[in-house]
Amino acid sequence: MTSPRDQPVPSDADIDAASDWLLRLSSGSASQGDVAAFRAWCDADSRHAAAFAEVRQMWNDVEALAPAMTGAAPSRPAASRVTGGIADFPRRGPRAVPRFRRLAAGLVAAGLAALAVFAADLPTRLRADYRTAEGERMSVNLPDGSTAHLNTGSAISLAFSEDSREVALLRGEALFEVSRDPARPFRVTALEGAATALGTVFAVQARDDRALVTVVEGRVGVVSPEPGSGKRAVLIRDQQVSYRAGQAPGPLREVDADKLTAWRRGVLFIEGLPLEAALREIDRYHPGRIFLLAGSEGGEPVSARIALDRIDSGIKALAATHGLSVTHLSDFIVVVR
Repeated sequence: MTSPRDQPVPSDADIDAASDWLLRLSSGSASQGDVAAFRAWCDADSRHAAAFAEVRQMWNDVEALAPAMTGAAPSRPAASRVTGGIADFPRRGPRAVPRFRRLAAGLVAAGLAALAVFAADLPTRLRADYRTAEGERMSVNLPDGSTAHLNTGSAISLAFSEDSREVALLRGEALFEVSRDPARPFRVTALEGAATALGTVFAVQARDDRALVTVVEGRVGVVSPEPGSGKRAVLIRDQQVSYRAGQAPGPLREVDADKLTAWRRGVLFIEGLPLEAALREIDRYHPGRIFLLAGSEGGEPVSARIALDRIDSGIKALAATHGLSVTHLSDFIVVVR
């Protein structure tokens, strides 16, 4: 059995490096190269892995104390009941307090980075009537009796009146179950184009610079965003069309609309995708980042049916098809290697 004195003891430099790694990997902007470099750093010296484990434990302690460190200061009796709290940090050794201060400063920096992301997203937040975070889905009852199902990372705004029904898809994807009203066609705008229906079920997705319209039931007309073209595509069940801002709709495609919109039922279908592309698709529903290390991208295409409330099991199953392992560096960082 290994005794405490046989375990590697990290130096101050190891602890400082581990703190830097934890903050970088938790920032939300770490690249696959960063993750590979981190693994190499851990493998280079057992003291590095021990340092990272110690810093992660300190991080967990800080998170556990978060409620006690916000709002009004607790009374003296309440403070005396706290265990594993601030008073315990010095007992870890003379390095504990400097480490805590360094990590706390890093948390502030991470908070500022998150604030920058929030500021970039502020225009959408201000316009949106309804929105979902990464990994979140939502169903909304609209004023006309229709229903909008918002997929992960999506936002919509509404403009309903006695004469019109219009929804702007600001980002992401939404599926609409439209109440029939011949006097008021139901219109969804995205990337300068528009999809219009009377009573039907269809989905609109806006990702990067491309919009996708998929019909589950009924008929939908899609108007071209190309200036002056007036080109219009009419879709029926199990058809899909895409367009880019400033361009006419592309050709109609035959698809399995039920599978493409299964996310509203909590299911994601992966069909014939390279592992890297499959993990990117899953990553949309994961509140964090999934990294596939260099050298693991090859292999046969993968297909899977993944329950969105059990994403971790789905990631492990896909990794196993290529003989790869899955490592959770934190609740938000998953590495496939």
